[in-house]
Amino acid sequence: MYELLTSLSRVVGYLLVLNHFKKLYDHKASDKIAVAVFVILGLINLFGLYLVTNYVYNTSSFTVIKEYNVYVHGLVLIAACFYAGNNNFNQTTGKSLFGAFFIFALAFADLCALVGYYFDFSLFQYIDRTFYVFGLIFLIKYAEKCTTKVIKTSKK
Repeated sequence: MYELLTSLSRVVGYLLVLNHFKKLYDHKASDKIAVAVFVILGLINLFGLYLVTNYVYNTSSFTVIKEYNVYVHGLVLIAACFYAGNNNFNQTTGKSLFGAFFIFALAFADLCALVGYYFDFSLFQYIDRTFYVFGLIFLIKYAEKCTTKVIKTSKK
């Protein structure tokens, strides 16, 4: 039950992050080839998610609720990676780079958490924590780049 609530809270957090990066997405500025590559990578990730979920479902006490939760979690992460990566390709700034690193680090952390938990590989749980630390560092760097000083000038 704990892992289900943890995953649901992560999904809510990732939906908020996805919403942020979706607002930055510019359809007109998007390179069609880059979008096609991201769509192909997304489909490959969906297929991998399907394979991992089926394997885990057949080998452990994996319930239908957990299965759908893993699918939703994976879809939200794939979409967030798509928008953050596309934002980085459209705006080649430090801010967009830190945003993409932030999302990708959290996606790798969650993948390692899934492997570590359901396949009982304790090494992946340590890698999961490491990627989360890097993701938080990139989040802080991204937030620093988002804040700008507003200088008020008075008119005489």
